[in-house]
Amino acid sequence: MIYSLFEVYGVEIEYVLVKEDSLDVLPKVDQLLASLALKPASDVDLSGGVGLSNELVRHVVEVKNDPPLSSLTEIAQKIFLALSSIQEPLNQLQACLLPTGMHPWMDPAKETLLWQGDYQEVYHQYHRLFNCYRHGWANLQSTHLNLPFKGDKEFCQLHTAIRVLLPLLPALAASSPVAEGKITDYQDTRLHYYASNQAKLPILSGGIIPEAIASEQEYWEKILDPIEKAIRPLDAEEVLEPIFLNSRGVIARFDRHALEIRLLDTQECVGADLALASLVVWVLKKMVEEKWSSFESQFSFSQDLLKKQLAQSISLGEQAPIVDTDYGRLFGFSSGKRQDLKTLWRFLWQQSEVEDFFRPFLEARFKYGSLSQRILKHLAGDLSKDHLKKVYSQLADCLKKNQVYGL
Repeated sequence: MIYSLFEVYGVEIEYVLVKEDSLDVLPKVDQLLASLALKPASDVDLSGGVGLSNELVRHVVEVKNDPPLSSLTEIAQKIFLALSSIQEPLNQLQACLLPTGMHPWMDPAKETLLWQGDYQEVYHQYHRLFNCYRHGWANLQSTHLNLPFKGDKEFCQLHTAIRVLLPLLPALAASSPVAEGKITDYQDTRLHYYASNQAKLPILSGGIIPEAIASEQEYWEKILDPIEKAIRPLDAEEVLEPIFLNSRGVIARFDRHALEIRLLDTQECVGADLALASLVVWVLKKMVEEKWSSFESQFSFSQDLLKKQLAQSISLGEQAPIVDTDYGRLFGFSSGKRQDLKTLWRFLWQQSEVEDFFRPFLEARFKYGSLSQRILKHLAGDLSKDHLKKVYSQLADCLKKNQVYGL
């Protein structure tokens, strides 16, 4: 079925499977799925229209709602209940799920095992071309938000709005300030690595910010066909498809008439993930309605400036300055206000109309800061393995209880 703008939503959230006692990565997602399906499986249907499936590596699992639903609150509740229902199989593996955008001390060069089930030939081809035993491939977890469109007009409206919003998303959702046991130079370390994981073929990511595109035909001409042309000399077997190689911050899935946003780090609990998604949806609705700026001003906004703003957001999070006053004006944000992304997001949050279920999660987010900021506050400079484990054990507990971290 083909849906119009904002009629339904699809959400995918990735988690790390870890040993319950040590929180070290546990590459046994194949065993988890097999115990649920009672046979070898790459995906399993859980209760309430929620599915669990594998990813590139054997320590990452994805949960998603299928079919799409009209209520983000319903999605949040169904996913939480579904995750609760797999506690016994997790206990049998002496495992738990760990949230956030990156595992804090994993060494991907030593600990990565690629998936060996369905589609393994795709994953192994990726590894042959790009070396997946590194951050940006083996150690990154995100929340993907899928939004529908019907026809070229709706595609163009939605793609244009998402394109200009992308640089704001790391400031809202960063949750990966630690990698290999060290505090990095980035609030969103996941996206720092994601942005360069295919440097060998820069056409695949396009600098994360997509081109301004008006139609499906133009999307193929400007993005997918050039990807196809670039990959074929390296993939003579034609294992890899351009629609899946495209790794911009939002990608078009014309096969399911949806746009998929990929720049949200996984949060500490399902409620927080869906709360941020609900705020993103509200902002996008207003952008499409041209509440603050015209479609023309959004569509024509400089790709280079958007990339510059994104880089600042990945590095500094919500403390990042607004790089151009015209960018703030796209969201109705006047130049008389403090020019940083924290102030801009608060400006948007204070106007927002989101489902009541999400208000406590968003109130906590804007009172206490991004998850990256809360993690850094509770680490307080102590990066000993014991203290890292203590903080991230608390985050794993938040996921089990659907609670906000760091209050």
